[in-house]
Amino acid sequence: RRVRGHDEGAVTDGCARRAGWRRLGVLRVYFWLPEALWMILLHLMTRSGHHARRLRWLPPWFDQVIHLPLPFLEEFIARAYRDDPQAAQETIMYLSNSTTLTRVAARCMVRVAFDTCNRARALKEIADLADELAWIPSPLPETISPLLSRVIEVSQSARAAQYARSGLARAAHLRPGARALADIRKAATLSDRRDDRDYGALAEAWSALFERAIAEAEEQARREGQIPQAYVAGPPLHPSTSVNLLRGRADLFRELEGLLLAPARPVLLLYGGRRAGKTSFLNFLPRTLGGNVLPLLVDGQELAAVETQQGIARRLAGAMSRSARESRNQTLPRWDDERMSRDPFDALLDWFDTIERETQRETVLLCLDEFERLDEIVQKSGNHAALHFLRHVIQHRLRWSVLLSGSHLLEELPAYWSDFLINTRALRVSYLSPTDTRNLIEHPTPDFPSIYTREAVDEIAGLTSGQPYLTQLICYELVEWLNLNREERRQITRDDARNILPIVFERGHQYFSEFWNLTLDEAGRDLVRALIVNPGRPLSDEQRQTAQRLERKEILRRQHDCLPEYEFQVPLLRLYVETIITGEIDEE
Repeated sequence: RRVRGHDEGAVTDGCARRAGWRRLGVLRVYFWLPEALWMILLHLMTRSGHHARRLRWLPPWFDQVIHLPLPFLEEFIARAYRDDPQAAQETIMYLSNSTTLTRVAARCMVRVAFDTCNRARALKEIADLADELAWIPSPLPETISPLLSRVIEVSQSARAAQYARSGLARAAHLRPGARALADIRKAATLSDRRDDRDYGALAEAWSALFERAIAEAEEQARREGQIPQAYVAGPPLHPSTSVNLLRGRADLFRELEGLLLAPARPVLLLYGGRRAGKTSFLNFLPRTLGGNVLPLLVDGQELAAVETQQGIARRLAGAMSRSARESRNQTLPRWDDERMSRDPFDALLDWFDTIERETQRETVLLCLDEFERLDEIVQKSGNHAALHFLRHVIQHRLRWSVLLSGSHLLEELPAYWSDFLINTRALRVSYLSPTDTRNLIEHPTPDFPSIYTREAVDEIAGLTSGQPYLTQLICYELVEWLNLNREERRQITRDDARNILPIVFERGHQYFSEFWNLTLDEAGRDLVRALIVNPGRPLSDEQRQTAQRLERKEILRRQHDCLPEYEFQVPLLRLYVETIITGEIDEE
């Protein structure tokens, strides 16, 4: 009886609470009716203007708990913004942070932003939007289209161009904005959201302004005698921005395609030194593969940034989905996130099954860049689950091929890797040929002006031996130097290429520091010092083993019947080591 009485009491209390909520709901409707009438009256009172003066008369300032829509509220705030942006911003922020009308605040934000952008009809007005819309929060609320952020990026590019001191710099600031407008137009055509289509129309109107402004800036640069900066010294090359700069990889693309067509496909290991162009090669790979192949590029650094197995699986799936959209404009099926929380790699295997069923491609190529980062995961967690998963994909997924890209050959990795990676085919990303190196120096773009003497080209090619990053780094700094001294000089000479090296060592500090501290171990550093300080002394057996290892890494090369027995393959690296020995640069 006590239990039954307790249950009956609980039921009674629950009924009472529901009845209370119903009475409160009825009261809210009664509150809303005069608020809605007052909103209509405000709208009629301000049809001729003066919306900003009456913002404080809006019902949300007196009633923070409003659930039903108020007529004309968004239109009222949008019109008030034209007269007093500051007051309208405060009202939108108040709705967002202090009332139940957060969705209304988001819609007001979108409407105000679009109305403001739609009034911009000149490049100067677009540039002013960067400051005028700076109050919009970042990241945007989920209910707001991400295209608004891209529009703000465009205005920031236009603003930067207003401050440029040369036509060359002005064009450089405008080009990212033009690319962002193209992305907005593309996204708008694929979206069914009305506001996305509005942003697409806006981007269409602005694109003509940007194209005209870029042409005018380039013409100004020609009048000023400025050399366009065509070299990319640092980030990997990408087809959207550096289509002319990838050189000397045609044989490698053909070899890879042939291996993917083979009946028994091996594990592919794309191997090369730091900044040799491995990631650039992967970025261009989708353009060279047929439509029957779906390439999925995953950055190992992204996987190593998380510590849990669930985080690794989610990062892997997310990166694959993004890559499918970018490389083939294909949407992969959604994975089961709940299952991934319980058993991440088993859920991934089931997701791979779904991809195979729904993807009409003969081959799915999983490309894992900087695959050595998986070793960091193993070392931190002591768990080999990620490697077991990778091995399963390699051995049991007939439609899947795996390409691993990194700076280490299999024999240079910890012993347990050999249990997971069998039947591996190495593809070396080596230095450029002399012809490709000279072509990159003299013609980074088809219309690049002739600024080098023949001796200067020979000097640059000789210093770098075709190492792509170093070649572009020297050329980049030479173009920057020539633009600063354009009134005095018209061409780059051999002496200029030599004199720029201190700046090259400074600007390329990260690369050279990684070479000295990471690529070379203690034995390697001792050996290269000895080759410079005592060039004629025969090597010991231990030094010769180190030299052979550095030869495989393309740091040294052997000279038959000559002393020293080994020399630097890239003379610029020898010059860098000499600066360390003489104390000009301290890398200890």
